[in-house]
Amino acid sequence: MTELTYPNNFDRNEEEYFDIDSLPDLNDKNKISDQFVDLNQAKHAETSFVKKELMDQDIPKDETNFNSPIINRSNNKITIKFKISQNDLKRIKSMSHGLISASITEGQYSFDIKKNDQGIEELYYMGEFVGEIIDNEPRVYRRYFAMAAIRQMVGEGILFEYEQNKFTVHPSFMKMIEEKNVEFAKQLTYRGIPMFEEKDVKEILEERKSKEGL
Repeated sequence: MTELTYPNNFDRNEEEYFDIDSLPDLNDKNKISDQFVDLNQAKHAETSFVKKELMDQDIPKDETNFNSPIINRSNNKITIKFKISQNDLKRIKSMSHGLISASITEGQYSFDIKKNDQGIEELYYMGEFVGEIIDNEPRVYRRYFAMAAIRQMVGEGILFEYEQNKFTVHPSFMKMIEEKNVEFAKQLTYRGIPMFEEKDVKEILEERKSKEGL
């Protein structure tokens, strides 16, 4: 899960991605509750709503806007609505020690679009590579998105990355858990996950910053 290949050197055909092609027909008013993408193993569905609509519009290669209730693109930004499945939540929670940010489950995500050296438009979530635009359709890779979600929780002060790709509960957030949910705090302690004091975090970050400056 944590051993992610560098974006410019991976087999995209081997990566599972969010199955944006299998959206329900949003014109059906009886399916309002299903207006999110299910995170299933990717399979191209030629008759899917999104693909059908895009093909019918004969969108040119340099099109800058997707017109769909699910996908909206404006210049170098794209917003996609999709639902995090229980399996994908488990994938994230396995690294976050059961913690999950509300922002990760809100159902709407904004990505930055950047072109790589090969001219492929790549998708970035919270500064982390998560996917590409292939044949004018966004493809968000599940493993990369999960890592980006973890790093988002680091940015929110929920988790602390004490070593590369190794995460624990941030001591400040741990204090809040101890105050609001004693039982869950005990469970975290029983799991034997690394625990740090705030002074330890400061020292680690300062040491890391010093090494990066070399």
